[in-house]
Amino acid sequence: MSGLFHIKLPAAITLSMAVAVWTFAETPKTPSKVTRSPSALTNRTQAEVENIANLIDALKAYAGRFGGKYPAKIDDLVQKNVLSAEDFKTLTTSPLDLTGGLQGNGYLYYFEGKDPFSNGSDVLILGKNPLAPADTRRAVGLEDGSVTWWRRQQVETFLKAESKKAKKN
Repeated sequence: MSGLFHIKLPAAITLSMAVAVWTFAETPKTPSKVTRSPSALTNRTQAEVENIANLIDALKAYAGRFGGKYPAKIDDLVQKNVLSAEDFKTLTTSPLDLTGGLQGNGYLYYFEGKDPFSNGSDVLILGKNPLAPADTRRAVGLEDGSVTWWRRQQVETFLKAESKKAKKN
């Protein structure tokens, strides 16, 4: 047999099972504070949660490197080498975007003026896309690293409050 390596598998283990086990072992663990949506998760909803959780981790890593403050803008994660450009594009493209990524960045960001020592329930990231056409819940990444799902009423209330804050400043 030619190739880079040869693996002898016990008769009870198929190659697809071995690949699945290896893939699982090599896959980074999702942060423990990730809250799953109330209904059964699909691959896209789980990916949405993971993208937001990973972006929050990157924001915290940035703050750890740069004086305890979040970046001025989300693009600074690439400019300061916290994320590669490829990882940044992957993480900021919402899996729930049914346009195939045409809308660009799939999230709204609310970390400006906050630091990792802010209130743990502060919103850092809000998904732009609803869970499904008939289900208007959107993913929300909180300061404590958790990701939850808000109904349209909660999202609208939050956006109105943020708009009022912006007008005051």
